[in-house]
Amino acid sequence: MKDINEELEKALKGDELKNIGIDVTEIALDQLFNDGILKDIPILNYAVALLKGGINIRDAIFLRKLLIFINNIQEVSNSKREEFLKKISKISNTKKRLFEKILFTIDKIDDSEKALLLGKVFKHLIVGNIDLIQYYRISRVIENMMLDEINYFFYLHGYYEHNAETREKYFYYMELIEESNLIATLIKNDLYEIKEELTYRENIRPQQYKMEKKGGLTNLGRVFCEFGFESRFYLTKPIE
Repeated sequence: MKDINEELEKALKGDELKNIGIDVTEIALDQLFNDGILKDIPILNYAVALLKGGINIRDAIFLRKLLIFINNIQEVSNSKREEFLKKISKISNTKKRLFEKILFTIDKIDDSEKALLLGKVFKHLIVGNIDLIQYYRISRVIENMMLDEINYFFYLHGYYEHNAETREKYFYYMELIEESNLIATLIKNDLYEIKEELTYRENIRPQQYKMEKKGGLTNLGRVFCEFGFESRFYLTKPIE
């Protein structure tokens, strides 16, 4: 008997969304209650079959996030996807654990844009820009942080051009989120760290050396910024 992991693997390998020509960003929740669209997408049809009582609002939201995630993955070339799936299939329980983690995270995340973000980060896992542990850690960050916090994090650390247009666009992040609270959240999610460093102070005697606290991004924070910022947008062509 098939299981949801098998259907997910088929969806990650296949090109159903390209072939059907569906723009998942335009799909409204009420369309997911329509049997026609579900029958055209095997993994959604299978997922609905598991919901013997029918689809409710939460189910429809999950299906839409899953569609957005899969649509991202299908932008990667078939050869890269198949190579990745073969590689993780050789490692005991790795593929099963990864697929279960994907479904769990998609279910838990509270915004469709996070599904877009997660899908882009997963694409970088497929092509080898990040490793499996980094993917798990970043997916946990996406799950735990508010989307507004993530956007403000990208803004603060230079991954938007600081011009009048972006300042106006992201002004409400700065109004709503206190930087001190954000830093505490970033530290909790291992994106930011505070270190004590011994600094030399010229012309100050007798204590020319002093321990000072300095903050900065962790390795995970830098990776999340680099790939996470790009993840907010669909690519115009597959990652090679």
